[in-house]
Amino acid sequence: TCRESQKCTRDSLSHFVATNLRWPAPDWCGKGTAVVGFIIGRNGKTRIDTIYRNIPGAETEIIRMMELITREFPQWKPGTVKGNPVAVRYNLPIRFKLE
Repeated sequence: TCRESQKCTRDSLSHFVATNLRWPAPDWCGKGTAVVGFIIGRNGKTRIDTIYRNIPGAETEIIRMMELITREFPQWKPGTVKGNPVAVRYNLPIRFKLE
């Protein structure tokens, strides 16, 4: 179902980010959650949209993650309205926190 598919997508992306995220710099002491946006086109192809919430000092890593995600997840199932494919904006939080 749609909800199961959405949960699978969130889980896959969360795992991918957690596995591939790099700390911006050894001496960087920032923390927070960036929010990035992607467009999933009518053809299912992903493209970078924008950074909705930035974290100063982490911009380079945020952009690297956005580019990596679009390469690793190039094809998605597009959204539909009344059976017709439509472009969908997907917002993804990227959390920076030392544990």
